[in-house]
Amino acid sequence: MKRYCLYIAFALIVAMAVPAVSGVPEKFFITNVEETVYLPYDVIEIRSANYEVFTKPQSRPVQVVTPYVTGEETEGVFIASYNSALNIDNPAIFGCYLFPSMRLLDDTPVRLNINDWGIYRDSALKTPAVAAAGYKNDSAWAVKFVPETDEVRKLFLTTGRDSTGDGRWEPLIILLLLEDYDFDGKQEAFFQVNSMREYIPRTLFCVEMETFEMEWSLPVATNLNRFNFHSCRDSLNPSVIFASYNPKQGVADRNFDDRFGYLTIVDNRGEIALNRLISVNHGGMAIVPDGETDDFWLTGELAPNHIVPPDTVLSGDRYYLSRITKEGKVLKSVPLEGRPVNLWTCPYGKEPGDKIFVKLYESICRVYDRDLNLYAVSDKYVPIGEYLGLIKLPGQEQSDYLFSDGVYSRKFKKQIHFPF
Repeated sequence: MKRYCLYIAFALIVAMAVPAVSGVPEKFFITNVEETVYLPYDVIEIRSANYEVFTKPQSRPVQVVTPYVTGEETEGVFIASYNSALNIDNPAIFGCYLFPSMRLLDDTPVRLNINDWGIYRDSALKTPAVAAAGYKNDSAWAVKFVPETDEVRKLFLTTGRDSTGDGRWEPLIILLLLEDYDFDGKQEAFFQVNSMREYIPRTLFCVEMETFEMEWSLPVATNLNRFNFHSCRDSLNPSVIFASYNPKQGVADRNFDDRFGYLTIVDNRGEIALNRLISVNHGGMAIVPDGETDDFWLTGELAPNHIVPPDTVLSGDRYYLSRITKEGKVLKSVPLEGRPVNLWTCPYGKEPGDKIFVKLYESICRVYDRDLNLYAVSDKYVPIGEYLGLIKLPGQEQSDYLFSDGVYSRKFKKQIHFPF
């Protein structure tokens, strides 16, 4: 059997499917083989982003600046970040490396514990730069790092409070979005400072990276993540839309109560344009862009009549997949046969355009067309990871599915298994 060997510096990457007959949902099979000898591709791990358990964690410790393309003489460039070990007060480090030679170009200290960061092209400096966030003692900061000049700038975000009694405030700070959402030619970075079990504060921040100034902030007591946080891509009414998770830790502010999940739209002044309660139980809420229109796909405990007054108590026994506009108007909903845990869109079947995939808590995948007709259903337990996008493998004419546990063909037959 012909096998390919992939050299991967850092990776996250699922798949046998039968296209649906018109009007009749078909069963499809997901083959998840971990014995790599039976797979057509190998993975050789060159560098791991899994640092020791005694190191303060980061959300995304390795990111690509310039990709390396096999066969070209020019090497790729990536940045790796490191926090110090627990109970050691050393600075975090941004290291710039060449790939595949792994030669270190430069190390730059940042005197914080870095939580999350992303790379963007700074329109003012005309060079790639890093938007990051971290904390030190009782304060959270945004960071701007320019690899070309080693410049590091910090912008104060907020002060935290130790609520656990261990004498330390250790928040989770997530970079939710890095995009020119208001079409002013400058990149905005959206961070949530989430104090988690420390409780206070939980705040969403919008920072303009070129000027490195705070645009606005908003208390958000619920939990946010980057998979459910998007720009509305509306130049006439710039805003962001997100679905937030309910950790049920007893935190509330004037707009959010963390007992509930919400669908929320915030405009470019930091004011809430829509705030709809969509879930009572833990989880089940997700939102992704349609990709072909301005609409979004949403899962949650939406009431059948699509109207959820602020004082409504949802039953928690029924979940829905809905198509909504960028203003939050529900166009159509269909009930789901269980609690959703993952929502994504990708090509499937012979028809052009993406289908909507919903993975349920029972690990069954349901596939819908753009009119929310059930198109296909997986036949059994599906231990697949989180969908990350498409990837082009050597020897293949079309892109395959990239999941966090491996790569799958368009027929959901596993091509690569990630051993990490």
